[in-house]
Amino acid sequence: MYSQIANKPGRGRKEILSAAIKRKVIREVANNPKFMKDLQFGNNLFAEADPCSVDNGGCEQLCYRSTGASVRCDCLPGYILRKDRKTCKEYNPCAHKNGGCDHICHSHGGISVCTCRENYVLDVDGTTCKKVDPCLEDNGGCHHICRSENGTATCDCHPEHVLDTDGKSCLKVDPCLQANGGCDHICKSENGVAMCDCHPQFILDADGKACQKMDPCSLENGGCEQICRLIEDAMLCECHEGYALKSDGKTCKKVDPCSIGNGGCEHICLSSEVSVLCGCREGYILQKDRISCKKVDPCSVLNGGCEHVCTWSHNSAQCSCNPGYALMKDSKSCRDVDECEENTPCDHICRNSPGSYECSCKSGYELGADRSTCYRIVQELISYCVKGNGGCDQKCQEGDTGPICSCFQGYRLQRDGKACQDID
Repeated sequence: MYSQIANKPGRGRKEILSAAIKRKVIREVANNPKFMKDLQFGNNLFAEADPCSVDNGGCEQLCYRSTGASVRCDCLPGYILRKDRKTCKEYNPCAHKNGGCDHICHSHGGISVCTCRENYVLDVDGTTCKKVDPCLEDNGGCHHICRSENGTATCDCHPEHVLDTDGKSCLKVDPCLQANGGCDHICKSENGVAMCDCHPQFILDADGKACQKMDPCSLENGGCEQICRLIEDAMLCECHEGYALKSDGKTCKKVDPCSIGNGGCEHICLSSEVSVLCGCREGYILQKDRISCKKVDPCSVLNGGCEHVCTWSHNSAQCSCNPGYALMKDSKSCRDVDECEENTPCDHICRNSPGSYECSCKSGYELGADRSTCYRIVQELISYCVKGNGGCDQKCQEGDTGPICSCFQGYRLQRDGKACQDID
């Protein structure tokens, strides 16, 4: 096998290839027929020695005879000559301007193969990438409408449909969701069709959408037992005075006026058929307004129930008795005290009287100024007790020879026979 240097007019020299190079050349020719332009086959040998015939002239791949005994090494397609000008290395076409590829370059045997990124396809030139329309394949997965936005499929739905949560499927829309289906009051969806209805006390107009107000009280008093009122488009039942509405909101029941604000009474409320009567707690009297109560002095009414003396103390009546009387167990009545039986103060004779007593003396004695002591009646002109009470501390009696001193109850006569000392 020989090599003829191409594009060298006038030379026509043929070079002998080694067996190893021949095999390599055959492989390259099989893969690249263009390579045949640079090679010829023959059986003749050069008459003179060829430097490429010995160890391929030191070349790794292709050896070309130059002038004289010199050679020029070269490489097969897909390879380039190293700096030593003999050996070859594989050529990476992607290293230079991305191998001419728009997106991704792959090197295969020194040849660049272009591919594209996701959502792009390779154009007919084998290098340029163009955007893929995702809606072209299976409508982008959309149920109804597919729109391509930056290489991404965005789904939409036909009128009266809404996009489901998966972003692809479409559901029939509820006609009542838009403008209440055109209904004035209530909209109900039946098989995708809006059916209108009205609130209570309204009736549907002939157009099947608008609602006309009706007076519910005009029909059987609106169901109310007593009073029916239409207030702000709503019917309300009420009751006459003295009645209250039951839990059903329609019937009425008679109420105790005292159960509402105690009938207006300050203290006690008593209900009658037609009105209320107010009363007051003990110790209070009803005022002229017949509602309020005022605290009163209990002694001002029937002397507080006391027989003798009534005293207002601690908001109540306290009874006591006049002198000479004692309070009985009922704490109101008084009984006369018999002073003549209870430590009589009289020297001689005691006579009880209502609330008091009276002292008198035996014959030959006379009652003293204290109205209880008796003195002997003497004929002498001089009375021992007249002057300075005879020197006695308390009681003085005329004795035959001088004054005789004594003491009131609760006192004891001292040794001097004149002074008295309290024995309590």
